[in-house]
Amino acid sequence: MFTGYDIPPTNPLLSFYLQDLKLAETQQIWKPIGDSAAKYISKQTGGDKNHYNQPYHWSYEDEERWVCPIYITLHFFDIMVQRAIFTNYPDHMWLRYYYTLLDHIIKKYQPSSTANQSDNLSTRYDYLIDAIFNKCISWLEAAVDKKTKLVEKDGRIWPIPVRFSAEVLGELLRLMLQAENITDSRCTEQLAKVIRLSNKLEGAGLQRLNQKIANELIPAWGITQSKKYKIRLKKCFSKVDPCKTSLNSTLSIEINKI
Repeated sequence: MFTGYDIPPTNPLLSFYLQDLKLAETQQIWKPIGDSAAKYISKQTGGDKNHYNQPYHWSYEDEERWVCPIYITLHFFDIMVQRAIFTNYPDHMWLRYYYTLLDHIIKKYQPSSTANQSDNLSTRYDYLIDAIFNKCISWLEAAVDKKTKLVEKDGRIWPIPVRFSAEVLGELLRLMLQAENITDSRCTEQLAKVIRLSNKLEGAGLQRLNQKIANELIPAWGITQSKKYKIRLKKCFSKVDPCKTSLNSTLSIEINKI
């Protein structure tokens, strides 16, 4: 069972800011890091000239990602949020930067003509999109591993970072489904992961987290109320393994209602 990242004292930066999350919260350490990554993505060129739209290569995961400002930022937030979850720290640590970063990536996403879009990871951007969803999903899996009990305070669900993780995951799916430059197969791939997670949450008695995901995926306002959006969501949902969708998690039930 994963119990969060170990932060060794030999790592002065992480140890200084994340051993006591109160310091990270007070100093708002996430802001310069998140803003810098968002700016870095926005400054990338478009189309084939964009390094991240080039075909994915195993060397990116093995070596390049550890010098990639985008991936390093995702990893830093993952360490910080996991620590907040496993120490029951009452702050979301601005994990919604994941939504901001995905939004910037989608705006630049235009796979090179040499990239094979039938591959699971056709470009470096695809690897980063995958990482965003996988890490956000892992925050909610941490709640399952911890046997988290949800409580209500002042009309809101606690623990705070767990609730925000669910809301952001729904936002991430909504963002992908709204993007015309993201294929149905890519959307289905991420939706399938979330459906698998929703079954775990349901089994752990965390139905209200599934409802939070659903509330953001299918809000009662905006473009998501359009026929086009609903058709695409239902289409992608229909392509998910029926053995997973037939388990009737709260999320699956809400999708089936539209």
